[in-house]
Amino acid sequence: MIVFGLFTLSSIQCFEHTGEVSLSSFAKIVRFLGYAKELMEVISKPKYQSIEEMVRINKNKRRKRGTNEKF
Repeated sequence: MIVFGLFTLSSIQCFEHTGEVSLSSFAKIVRFLGYAKELMEVISKPKYQSIEEMVRINKNKRRKRGTNEKF
């Protein structure tokens, strides 16, 4: 087993082949590659101002056009 700092070569290979990796492993890989600052910039910008806004916007996305049916 080859270990790169905080993660193993097998976790990188799995990520490369499947595109799937645990959040913990992803964060470790990002830090190792030197992209921690960029990742923090992306995730620190809120998409919604509140939970209520998120619920309202996503609720409207599921509504079928042309009908009065509400979920």
